[in-house]
Amino acid sequence: MIQDNIDTTTRQPIYPLLAAFAASCLLGTLATDIVYWWTADIIWADFSDWLVSAGVIVGWVTVIVALIEIFALRSARFRQRSRAYASAMVLALIVIALILATIDMLVHTRDAWTSVVPWGVILSAAVAALVLVTAYLSRITDAPAAIEVTG
Repeated sequence: MIQDNIDTTTRQPIYPLLAAFAASCLLGTLATDIVYWWTADIIWADFSDWLVSAGVIVGWVTVIVALIEIFALRSARFRQRSRAYASAMVLALIVIALILATIDMLVHTRDAWTSVVPWGVILSAAVAALVLVTAYLSRITDAPAAIEVTG
């Protein structure tokens, strides 16, 4: 007779904390791009470079950590069909936002004025809009707040 003695505990995932940091950096990029556009002070272009770079790096790390936490730890809540579809849609929007943010990061490597006006501001605004839509959708779809770890 096989004894089925599986200890199930629930813990908070790490990826929402990383996602909040990345989202803050990407939203801050739009703010610093706009301030640079208005003032033409070079420090704001540098702030934009740093923020978009930090947001992109932490954003891609967030996607990797989220995939590990969702699939490798076998989240029981994620396996519900409706939540799986909602989470996949949110993940797709996050990846689209990160692809645009990566392009924005490459645009910000140019000379100061051309790195921000006009394409830097446009890309930063598109990324900020996608980040806000993704945050809203993850709230209304009740994305998994905890992951059940079995083992």
